[in-house]
This record gives sequence, structure tokens and C-alpha cells, in this order.
Amino acid sequence: MQLLKNAWDGWLSVTEAGRLTALLLAIIIFFCFTKNHVKRHLLFVYGAVVTVLCIFPVSAALLMQYQTRFYDYQWIWTYVPVTAMIAFGSTVFLCDFWENCKRGRMQKAIVTVALFVVLVMCGRMGGETYKAESVTKPRQDVEQLLEDISEKREGDICLLAPEEVLTYARGIRGDIQLYYGRNMWDKSLNAYSYDNMYPREKEICHQWMLYAQEWGGLKNSIEFDGEKVHLDGVECIRTAVGQGVNVICLPGKMTEEALHAFESELEMTFEKYGEWLIWIAQKIN
Repeated sequence: MQLLKNAWDGWLSVTEAGRLTALLLAIIIFFCFTKNHVKRHLLFVYGAVVTVLCIFPVSAALLMQYQTRFYDYQWIWTYVPVTAMIAFGSTVFLCDFWENCKRGRMQKAIVTVALFVVLVMCGRMGGETYKAESVTKPRQDVEQLLEDISEKREGDICLLAPEEVLTYARGIRGDIQLYYGRNMWDKSLNAYSYDNMYPREKEICHQWMLYAQEWGGLKNSIEFDGEKVHLDGVECIRTAVGQGVNVICLPGKMTEEALHAFESELEMTFEKYGEWLIWIAQKIN
């Protein structure tokens, strides 16, 4: 069931950024139901079969299992000659139209331009496009945050923070320990690791941190791993500190109720650092 869910989520991520997949399906369906020699062409037969295998959840899950978990769903689409199929189908369509159409040159030109516009509007197939500036600014912010933390606390640092901080933390400071790393939410990083399972309390802490990032709240109940789980920020932080965390970074949108609970129940006072709230344990000499 997990493989099927991953296949379905992968299909949604592939199709949300572009419509080339829909155009590919339109070409396959069009030639399958027309009396054309194209559907006997080896490229068309191979492309149609592999496309169906990549879309159908069960076969897609098997292909994902074959390529190992190091690769996400979209990589199984490398089996499909998407660009070649679209180019081949569009060319055959235009050639047949030009030969059989009894209209004038103007009408043929309009159809040709319309097809070109459709190809352009379908966009790309794949995930979000990342720009250099979209990565540089968050990294610089995290770098400044870690520099401020290092000035406040010399020596060992074990950090609990939101995903946006943990994504860049180890790349900036290799000596920083993390309560959990990127492989908590990016499962493809666990592909060839045999000890990649986090303890339950760390997974729950990560879920609470996601909730805090979104709403800034202290408590919530969610569905996690097929069961209802109660998230409590106080308990999550108490557990993390008990396991060695000495620096905690929280989203700046935390509610006054949550901050008051941390201060009254855990005796923790969080200070404002840019867009984050930081608590740093005093080092015991």
C-alpha cells in the first residue's frame, strides 16, 4: 500500500508542473483509434506500453521497487521516450493533415501554428524549477542564524529546528549535530542505508514541528502511519532535550500560549532571531 501511495503521489507531482503527459496520452489515444500505420510502428508500440505501465499504480510501484528507493517516482518516466513520442505523433498528424486537407494554405498555417502553441502551453514535465536566488537567500539566512548561535554557545551543538533550517545546517556547519536530518522527510536519502529508521519520538517531534511551522500551535491531533497521534510541543521538546538537544529553533509564528507553556513548564525562554525563535542551553563547565 505504501508503494501504491508513493506511485500516486509521484504521478501528481509529475503532472502538476506541466501537461506534456496529457499531450502524450492524447497522441497515444488518437492513433490507437484511427486506422493509421503509426500504431504498428515500433516506437509507438513501445512508448504506449511503457506509458501505461508508468501510469497504472501497480506496475508503477513495481518499477519503483526495481529501481530502488534511491530514485523517486518521476525517474521511472525515463523509460518513456516522451519527447520522441510527442515529436513523432505531431509530425505524423501534420503530414496527414497537409496531405488530406482540401483547405487553403492559410487554414493549414493556422492549424500548424495552433499545434505549436499547444506544445508550448503544455509546458514541461517534472517538478518545480529552482532558481539560484530561491536557494541563496534561505541559505544565507540560516548561515547568519548559525553564526549567531555559535557566538552564544561555544563547543558542541545539537540542534532541533524546522526543515528550512535543517536543510542547510550541515552544509554550512559540519560540526553541528542534528536531532534528525533531511532523511526524516526525504526518504530517497535512505535508499542504501540499513539503519534509517528513526525512533518513534523523533518522528512525532518532526510532525509537531511541521504543525508549528504551519500554525504556530502547541497541541494537535493528526493521522500518522495509519493511527491517530496526539502532538504536544512541550512533551516533544522535553524528550529532545533529554536526548541531548541543547539548541532549539522554532518558527517565529509561535503563539503566545505556546511560548508561555514552554516558559512555565520547561523553564525555557525563547529569544527572537530574525524570523525564528531560539533557545540555547547554558553550557555546564
